[in-house]
Amino acid sequence: MALVKAGFAVGALVFVALDWTTSVCAHGVEGVRRELTGQGFEQLEFQRTKPPFKLDACRDGQRYHLHVDYYGKITEKTAIGPCSESGSSTRDATAPQEAAPTRGASIDTSQCADTANPEVAIPACTRLSENRELDSQTKATALGNRGAARKLLGQYEQAIEDLALAIALEPDNPQYYCQRGEVLWRYRKYPDAIADFTSALQQRSNSVCALRGRALAHLGDGNAQQALADSNQALRYEPNNTDLLLLRARASHAAKSYDAAIDGFSQVLDSPAQRTLLPSERAVILSERARAFLQKGRPAEAKTDADAALKLAANNPFVIAVTGLVAESEGRNEEAVTHFKRALSIQPDIEIAQRGLERLNRSESAPPGEPIGKSTAEKETPKPPAKELCSRYFANIGKTVQVPCE
Repeated sequence: MALVKAGFAVGALVFVALDWTTSVCAHGVEGVRRELTGQGFEQLEFQRTKPPFKLDACRDGQRYHLHVDYYGKITEKTAIGPCSESGSSTRDATAPQEAAPTRGASIDTSQCADTANPEVAIPACTRLSENRELDSQTKATALGNRGAARKLLGQYEQAIEDLALAIALEPDNPQYYCQRGEVLWRYRKYPDAIADFTSALQQRSNSVCALRGRALAHLGDGNAQQALADSNQALRYEPNNTDLLLLRARASHAAKSYDAAIDGFSQVLDSPAQRTLLPSERAVILSERARAFLQKGRPAEAKTDADAALKLAANNPFVIAVTGLVAESEGRNEEAVTHFKRALSIQPDIEIAQRGLERLNRSESAPPGEPIGKSTAEKETPKPPAKELCSRYFANIGKTVQVPCE
């Protein structure tokens, strides 16, 4: 009997959504799982699989809805009823997805395809990939699933190896390039990540995962205009995608298009999706808008946002650092120093606070009347709005270029 071929649909199902949170996040799904299990929780069911996490879990016969922050700490806990005696088999969104069926009746594909636990998925996918009855597409699927599971555990080198093998077996599947591109982005190997996302776009030009991933990689590589072009193109396919709107706002800020950044952050904060934001998420976006207000010489609006953010997330280092920027813009230098030092005590590598302290230290040591450089809140010369660009692949030259959006 011939093996059942999965076709492209199976390859698409392998894809695990990219995690677009910042690299300061200290916990992944498995880290949270281990931490909560250590606290006596069981039957964990994730509804949100990137920080801040949302999940249901049981302890002492009671079921709770939990919110867990970037650092693995429970920030909200709501009792939602008694636990079921049989437990739950609900699969969370981080599980490697459905592997293709094979003719070997003794082969169990469910642990490779359906388990929410990557530590179980990895050996299951290994056994499946080593089965000699598999066709190349199904083997690629098993390897892709194993790579996705290894990515969740932070085993990035092994994940890259698995995804390279999957690509060799099925080179026209864009999802494997997207998966590997995300791992390379996490490694901060931005040119290599850009190359993978570009390969995915050559296979499927309207791939939002590839456009979004490449925008993030360009942003990490310091190319804000390219990031804007890719995020604009992705939004043409998903105009109401809040993650994409936020990404474009951040790219606009990096490109010094502060009016566009303010509009973008405001659009996210005012969107229906903002109702699902955790307080810490909303606080970060408010702080980002506050920075843009400062760059435009609008300190009063910046202070309003910074104060609101600090009430929502008083221990978030980014929020604290931006509060320091606002204090500095108003000449409250001692207060600014306090905020910058507190932010650095929580996150020692936060650049905003480092630069703020350097500026204020220079100001204290400068002779009277000597200029010490441009103030954080000093208004820059207004610039015309950047022309909206989109990415377009030209087959005749074999590359993607940025052109005005149609």
